[in-house]
Amino acid sequence: MPVGSEERQYHHQRVTGTVAGCGAAACRPNLVSYQACSSPRCNINITQLRLDKCVSLLLYAGPDGEKAWPKKYPFCGGVFQSPIDFHKDILQYDSNLLPLEFIGYNVPSTDQFTLTNNGHSVKMYLSPTMYLRNLPFEYTASQLHLHWGNRNKSEGSEHTVSGKHFAAELHIVHYNSEKYPDVTAAMDKADGLAVLAILLEIGPFNPSYEKIFRHFRNVKYKDQMVQVPGFNIRELLPDRLDEYYRYEGSLTTPPCYPSVLWTVFRHPVKISQEQLLALETAMYCTESDDPEPLEMVDNFRNVQEFHERLVFISFREGKLYEFSTNTRVGLVSTVTFAGSQQYQDCFYADHTLKGNPYFVFQGDLVWGNYTESEEVLEEFKLDK
Repeated sequence: MPVGSEERQYHHQRVTGTVAGCGAAACRPNLVSYQACSSPRCNINITQLRLDKCVSLLLYAGPDGEKAWPKKYPFCGGVFQSPIDFHKDILQYDSNLLPLEFIGYNVPSTDQFTLTNNGHSVKMYLSPTMYLRNLPFEYTASQLHLHWGNRNKSEGSEHTVSGKHFAAELHIVHYNSEKYPDVTAAMDKADGLAVLAILLEIGPFNPSYEKIFRHFRNVKYKDQMVQVPGFNIRELLPDRLDEYYRYEGSLTTPPCYPSVLWTVFRHPVKISQEQLLALETAMYCTESDDPEPLEMVDNFRNVQEFHERLVFISFREGKLYEFSTNTRVGLVSTVTFAGSQQYQDCFYADHTLKGNPYFVFQGDLVWGNYTESEEVLEEFKLDK
């Protein structure tokens, strides 16, 4: 981070962090100087002349790729960066996390969204009547956009779970409308933005996503735009909206401001292989008159250092494993297996695996010939 005397405090719900040694000028790069790149990848195996045409700050690979972002945008090399990998060591259950309340998400077809190719993603501007509740503030919708890979590999999401990438990722961006007049004013503030992230995986055809995807042919080149009839944006979200990861992070593109309260839904949404292929191949990062059009691919940032933050989750980790409805389970304070390895606060199931009772401990399935088990503190049923 740049040398300076200031310390900026970032607060959201229960997490507090400090960005040390960040001078005021460095903390707020001049937004006027920010230029969107005309390519996230720009086919690195081309001449330097072609690379220079791609305003290289938003390239995701090559010598001017994301590793070089901090040279001009210091926050990109700081703490509180996104995306991250969700793994059990950083997860903490929080019973105070409530399901989000979506207001105005069902937009009538008589209203229009604007879909555009901005040179590094496809973005759809949303209605200002859409907003979220059950967050620290009320957040108004601004836009949604997607991140994806390419046709030759299966990874395209920004966030990962236990190191696993998903096929693509949808972000729905909101700004704190209680404190700021618009997304531009909010984007560099610690409490400025709230982003919903939806992980996408391969499955059956998704008619809701097709309401956007079928318009890709009209935004094939940079700066093209098309009107999309309104529809219920909630259709793009998973069925289980009560289970999610919550953490404080950043924009995943320059200037990488650490201003985002992230809600990443636990359950992915399925789109078809054909729909994913359309996303991966339909658009170019260059303008329509460019004689050598460049495909828009691999526009996802790699996972970032976590820097001792916590991710709060709205679901108990023991539910990562599904039991049948009639399985009797309980919360066991301590289980000691042969070999003296102890597990505390386990979920116990009276079915057997490999001939032995099994337990779920912090999301891991463990089993064995146990020598001691304290009294079952609570018995209940887990739905499938």
